[in-house]
Amino acid sequence: MFKEHHLLTDEELDVIFLYALGVLEEEQQSAFESHLQQGCSLCQNELRQFRKVTNHLGLSSPSQSPSERVKEALMRLIAQEPPVSSVRGLPAEAIVLQEPGILALQSNSMDWQELAGGAFQVKELFRDTANRYCTKLIRVRAGAQFPDHQHADVEEVFVLEGDLTVGSKVLHSGGYCRAEAGTVHRNVATQGGCLLLVRSSLLDHMKPSEK
Repeated sequence: MFKEHHLLTDEELDVIFLYALGVLEEEQQSAFESHLQQGCSLCQNELRQFRKVTNHLGLSSPSQSPSERVKEALMRLIAQEPPVSSVRGLPAEAIVLQEPGILALQSNSMDWQELAGGAFQVKELFRDTANRYCTKLIRVRAGAQFPDHQHADVEEVFVLEGDLTVGSKVLHSGGYCRAEAGTVHRNVATQGGCLLLVRSSLLDHMKPSEK
């Protein structure tokens, strides 16, 4: 599914639509997100169009009958209670409060997940599968550099501890950086290590480093 292509099959269109609804199976969701991160403009454009539709599902009726696969997914979506957030994988002791519209966590009850050989440690606090963004704590080892990446949506970074170099500027504790959709972050690093609170899109994709 979703090899290099110039046209989309009906099955691929169904997958993109289900992804826009937030009801795609987890394995397919991961595969499709990996495909998007490779920079497929065809799928990215189709997803944007589908999202314009799904954002207004409650205001209009479809002009044609959806496939059986889409119908089944829509029925599952209607039958289930919409979640406050994705809390899968969170230890029970980290959840201080969870009620409709409110989620409170104690992050020191969560384990760090190591990436890139321990250069980065992450605690994912919140994942919004419908809008495709997540909020996370990132602890960065001294001397580490972030891979160059393009933002699929707004990214916000708040420096809690340490230093963060963004381009030619250095942020310290209390520093804040906002990057708009479509922008590219290059040369983001830390000299002495840092702790960050980051809100970013799940669809950001890596860019080749400039030589």
